[in-house]
Amino acid sequence: MRRFVLAVAIMLGISAITRPACAGTPHQISWDNRSIKIDGQRVFIWSGEMHPFRLPSPGLWRDVLQKMKAMGFNTVTYYVPWGYFTPKRGIYDFSGIRDVDRALSMAEEEGLYVIVRAGPYVNAELTRGGFPTWLVTQRAKARTDAPEYLDAVDEWYAHINPILRRHQLSDGGGSIILYQIENELPETTPAHVRYMHHLYDQARADGITVPIFHNDIGRNGYWVPKSSTVANTVAGPNDLYAWDSYPGGSCNVDATPGNPNAAPDFGWYGTGGAKGGSSASPCRSARSRSGWARQKKFSELRNKPASHRVSLRSQPRRPRWTRKKNRKPAKLTAAAC
Repeated sequence: MRRFVLAVAIMLGISAITRPACAGTPHQISWDNRSIKIDGQRVFIWSGEMHPFRLPSPGLWRDVLQKMKAMGFNTVTYYVPWGYFTPKRGIYDFSGIRDVDRALSMAEEEGLYVIVRAGPYVNAELTRGGFPTWLVTQRAKARTDAPEYLDAVDEWYAHINPILRRHQLSDGGGSIILYQIENELPETTPAHVRYMHHLYDQARADGITVPIFHNDIGRNGYWVPKSSTVANTVAGPNDLYAWDSYPGGSCNVDATPGNPNAAPDFGWYGTGGAKGGSSASPCRSARSRSGWARQKKFSELRNKPASHRVSLRSQPRRPRWTRKKNRKPAKLTAAAC
């Protein structure tokens, strides 16, 4: 049974990296409580974020994607912030540094799966969560089923979804494997439930055929699939459940670590259930000591993760273990069909 425990966005762990399936022919994307499956084969999603809108030079996008592939990632995650593409109601620009189609094609050419996060609200540490400036002229309450707001959302979807639809692995057009609606929606009133259903239904109506998920703001059990049997959760229309967490704790403005955090275990030693994650392990290794990373990785493995996404991995560096002299560079090629 498809259970909600598949955490797509930020569950942690280590597994063998599977070569991405090729575009050109339709592929079946399915899942269970262990992993994503492509054409019936299990695929551990090892994903990193790359934000083209934060790197406004299309010529550099491929460089970052190649570095991600060389580091072992098999998937890239793209935020698509609504406000970046529309300076005025009804006017949209997807050219030049805003060429979503080009960014998706590059990922496919480099042999990477793609997870798209098209909002309409994306957060992403952006002003207004990525909403366009002109949206603030509305009197309607955003992120609800207010008709005026939904009308604007449908306009956004009508422009972005046709681009994304052409790049879905499920249709053979590209390498998109997952599609996210909204992000970290913390309210669960009837108005918000109707809103989430509207986003899901509209995405499907626009031709999105890959699995759809939402990213919970922490492990709260908000917006889980209706098939979930876990108590005290809030059901949504989405196919998969995901949540985010910041196991590394906070950082100071000078990029040094903040207060030491205990290594998280995401429920293995915790209470379990809808809100059982992000609790500390008995080891309580401080982040300032080497034991923190060791205990963290141990906890990740024991939790049997289904996928892992590293947030804000916009410009990945070469791992330290690849800097030894005379080490052969990684071969950068797209997956062969």
